[in-house]
Amino acid sequence: MKKNTPKKINYVILTSPRTGSTFFCDMLYNLNIMDKIDPFYEILHPDILKNSKKIPDKNFLINEFDKHRIKGMSGFKIMYGQLDKILTKKNIPIEKSIDLFPEKTKFIVITRRNVLRQAISFLKALKLNEWKKTNNPNKQKEISLKNCEIDRKIHELKKENLLIKKFCKVNNIEPLTLCYEDFADNKEIALKKILDYLDAKIENPIIKTSLVKQSDDVTEKIIKNYSGIMTKSKNRQKIYFLKRDILNPFYRLFSFIKRRIAKYKKVKN
Repeated sequence: MKKNTPKKINYVILTSPRTGSTFFCDMLYNLNIMDKIDPFYEILHPDILKNSKKIPDKNFLINEFDKHRIKGMSGFKIMYGQLDKILTKKNIPIEKSIDLFPEKTKFIVITRRNVLRQAISFLKALKLNEWKKTNNPNKQKEISLKNCEIDRKIHELKKENLLIKKFCKVNNIEPLTLCYEDFADNKEIALKKILDYLDAKIENPIIKTSLVKQSDDVTEKIIKNYSGIMTKSKNRQKIYFLKRDILNPFYRLFSFIKRRIAKYKKVKN
C-alpha cells in the first residue's frame, strides 16, 4: 500500500528588520515545519550568498525550498531589503518579482507599527553586534544614539515597509499579515493563524524558543532622550521624509565618492 505523499507547501516570511520574525522562525523550527538556516533563517542573507557566483534566481529558490523541505513543508525568511538588492542587480521590476518564486508560494508578512522602536532596536543591535537575546542574556551595555541616525533609519524602514506592501499589491499576493504589537502578548493566537494559513496539522502546538525580548532599560533611556522627527507634527514628518526621498540619491553619491577617495588615499599611502 502506497504511503500518502505530503503536500508540498512553500512559504516565505517577508519582513523588515526588528519585527520579531526570528522569534517566529524559531518557534516554527521547534515545531519541525521550518529548517534551520544560519544566520537568522534568512535565505538571501549576504553570508549565505557570498560564495555564490550567480545572482539568485527562481531555480535558486526552488532548489533551496526542496533542500530545506520537512514532511512537505519548506519555508524561510526574506528581508525585503535583501530581495530588493537582487531585483536591482537583475534589473527586474517589482511587478515581475513574483517570478523569482515557485508557483503558489505562500507569504507571511510581519510588520511593526512603532517604527521609532523598530529603528532604535536595529541601531542598538548594530552597535552592540547583538541581533538576538537568549534566556541567558549578557549584562546591559550603555549606548547612545543621535536623533539624526535614528531618523535616517526610520526613513529607511518606512520605505522598506511601503515596498513590502507594493510587492504584495502589484503581484496580487494576499499574505497573512501579522503585526508585532498585536502578537507580542498573544503569541498563541498568532501561531494558530500561521499554522491555519499553512494548513499545518499540529495537535496542541507548544511555543518553544530560547529567544527573549531585547528591549530593556537602555532602550527606554534612548526613547526618553529622543527628540527627533517622530516627536514633531504630522506635517513636519511628511516634509522631512519627502526631503529625504529627494535628497537620498545625492547622499548615496556623496558617500560613494567619499569611499572611493578614502580607498585611493589608502592605496597611495
